[in-house]
Amino acid sequence: MIINSTIISNNLFYRAELASFLAPAVGQIESKWKLCYNALANGWESKIFHSNCDNKQHTSPSVGTWGETLKAFVFSLKNSEDLPPFKCFAKNKYRTVYKSSAYGPKFGQIEIAYRYSKKRAEARAFLYKPYSVPAEVNNNYNVLVGNAKPFSPDNYEVFFLT
Repeated sequence: MIINSTIISNNLFYRAELASFLAPAVGQIESKWKLCYNALANGWESKIFHSNCDNKQHTSPSVGTWGETLKAFVFSLKNSEDLPPFKCFAKNKYRTVYKSSAYGPKFGQIEIAYRYSKKRAEARAFLYKPYSVPAEVNNNYNVLVGNAKPFSPDNYEVFFLT
């Protein structure tokens, strides 16, 4: 898998884990992922995210309302419970992906969402329905980032399969 991420490029373990998470969705062939959005490079505004990433294959199209799919999943490479990397699958197809021009990527009800304000980018990341959670996860709300309160990410990237 070829993915030129500024966030995980220097960590071979994370790259291998990400490849294993994506393989069931895209196959074992050598896949090439192209960057469509990097918040630090492109700016934090959701309209830039939408301009760069809407209607790309193998990303979530983000122009409307709730999306329905059983193929959606979220994953954690590093987390507040020091668990090994894990993947959370959609339990049902309803409300798995939220599509709105006011937000960057958003999955589930309020699990992982990036919203730009004039002061800063704000994000929330915690697990809740409609995604399954591995049995080892003790705290669904806090495991991805350490708390359920809004935080300011250093960066985020969105890729699509070419």
